[in-house]
Amino acid sequence: MIHYHQNIRRLSRLKHILILFLLFGASIPLSAQADHVRIRTIAGMEPIGILSVTGLNGGGKNSWSTGYGFTPGLEIYYIMNDRIEVGAGFKWQLNRRVFRDGGSIDETFSFIPIYIAARIGLSEIENFSTYFLVKLGYAAFQNSQGFRDIWISEGEALSSTGGGIYAAGSLGVLLNLTERSKWGLDLSMDVGYAFQSATATNSFRSYPISYQAMSVDTALGWRF
Repeated sequence: MIHYHQNIRRLSRLKHILILFLLFGASIPLSAQADHVRIRTIAGMEPIGILSVTGLNGGGKNSWSTGYGFTPGLEIYYIMNDRIEVGAGFKWQLNRRVFRDGGSIDETFSFIPIYIAARIGLSEIENFSTYFLVKLGYAAFQNSQGFRDIWISEGEALSSTGGGIYAAGSLGVLLNLTERSKWGLDLSMDVGYAFQSATATNSFRSYPISYQAMSVDTALGWRF
């Protein structure tokens, strides 16, 4: 049984690497058609988050509030024209605490989404512009032993977990800090909604997990 779960974890890591290459590889052909490239270094957070588990306590659905924290990330966009940019990125959500018992127990989790993205310009006035972002990809799922022990009430702690879908949409505003003929620097902030899913498993059954959150990202962008 131990070797079985070790093999499952190895396969999961290989799957994450393969998805990463596929997502970024899919955007490479677009570089030949792009006028410029934008790189965003992101400092994000989720001030409001709800983690839901289906199947606990005889098949019901349990939902808990979660703590907020820091989510760094990196995105690369190919600027196709004045309105449309397409690219890919990833975020690394630092551990979030589940407020199931007042948040006093080390029941933590985190998602690591890898995604493709599209950015659509909405309006522009002098150095300010607004935009809409949409992202879709895969989110790896990590968790603490305390989180896995939540399932002891079901007869056994979790033996494995796996990631799932990542989807997000947001509205943002951008300020051009520096504009040159060959490069530029900008500061942006976008606010929106993010959905991430996962699966938790013990020897009895699998339990679908979903995480819905308000996302707030501040980013420094380099354009060249």
